[in-house]
Amino acid sequence: MIVQHLKFPFFHTIIYDFFEENELSDVLAEVTALSVEALPPADAHHMQLETKSNTKSICIDDRFLEVRDTSNILQNTRKLFHKIKDRSIDLDANPFLNYVTYSNFDTTFLQLYKNGSSYFTHHDAAVVTALYPLHLTKNAFNGGELSFTRYDYRPYLAHNCCLLFPSYEHHALSTVVSIADGFVRASINQRMYIK
Repeated sequence: MIVQHLKFPFFHTIIYDFFEENELSDVLAEVTALSVEALPPADAHHMQLETKSNTKSICIDDRFLEVRDTSNILQNTRKLFHKIKDRSIDLDANPFLNYVTYSNFDTTFLQLYKNGSSYFTHHDAAVVTALYPLHLTKNAFNGGELSFTRYDYRPYLAHNCCLLFPSYEHHALSTVVSIADGFVRASINQRMYIK
């Protein structure tokens, strides 16, 4: 893991090579399995995402409600909390990460993108968001860039990284362009709350 703390245009942290090889394999296997399931969107926002932006959204918490410990996504993203709580990630470099230690509730969504998919400008209704972009096929798409629209800022997000940012920052994903069939890009979106 390589951790990069950035202060501009706002405090945010990018952790490159977040999942270890075996963890990534398990997460990608679950993403692939979920991509073929016919699951309805969790709420009106995600319904709009599917109808307006051609992007499939799955609430992982709902899908694994009774069997959370069987989800590779939920199990492997938990290590973020452990790394922050044991201070393996320097909280002084990004004071906003202290909110993660106070988080007592979170929800996790999976977004799946194919040719023509995007995500309109929005903010997350949480305190901190952790976003994990995943490329499902190598070099199979262009676009799909995350931008923070207020600043016209596009952080460099590689496959298998984790971006931590204040949830109130408005962000969007540019249109994915691909000649491949099916989903080519995914992102795990973990929203952390203090209740």
